[in-house]
Amino acid sequence: MLTEEQIRQYTKAHIAAARTAVHEAQDALGRACSMLSPLEYGSPTHQKASKLYDQVHAFWYKVDGLYNNPKVRLDRDNIAAIEKQLDADAHRRPQFD
Repeated sequence: MLTEEQIRQYTKAHIAAARTAVHEAQDALGRACSMLSPLEYGSPTHQKASKLYDQVHAFWYKVDGLYNNPKVRLDRDNIAAIEKQLDADAHRRPQFD
């Protein structure tokens, strides 16, 4: 059974991974904006990409805010899945050829 501290660590790991994914999406949109901006008729598309960039940037801050929020934790199903995996790993025996 996982302790509350372990659950918090797994929760933070999930949030950190989400934060990284959002940051990567933001970087990809930034590159898209850079590629669209010099196009003659690309201005409307560039503006849409720029708005998306701003929305993703704002979303990153929301995800980041979850990281140190003690009320945020994994749901029961995810906790049970982690416990099951840890139990299976503990019972695995090394195999020698």
